[in-house]
Amino acid sequence: MYDDVFKTTKFSIEPQRWFCPNCSELIIAYQDENGKARKRCCNCGAAMTKYRKKRGTNIIEITEPERYRAY
Repeated sequence: MYDDVFKTTKFSIEPQRWFCPNCSELIIAYQDENGKARKRCCNCGAAMTKYRKKRGTNIIEITEPERYRAY
C-alpha cells in the first residue's frame, strides 16, 4: 500500500550517511526534493551539502564553522 506512494515521490526515503571531513563525526541526513542532503555537524559546526553529480560520484560542499571565521 505505502510502496506505491514512496516510489512516486521525488525525494529519497533512505538516509544519506557520511563522515565529517573536519572532525570524523558520522553525519546522517535526508535528501530534499532537489536531491541535496544538508546537515550541520553537531561536533564542529561545519555546514555540509551532499549531492550526486553523476552515477558513482557524490559531491560534498563544506562551509567552515562560524567560530573559525576571521571576519
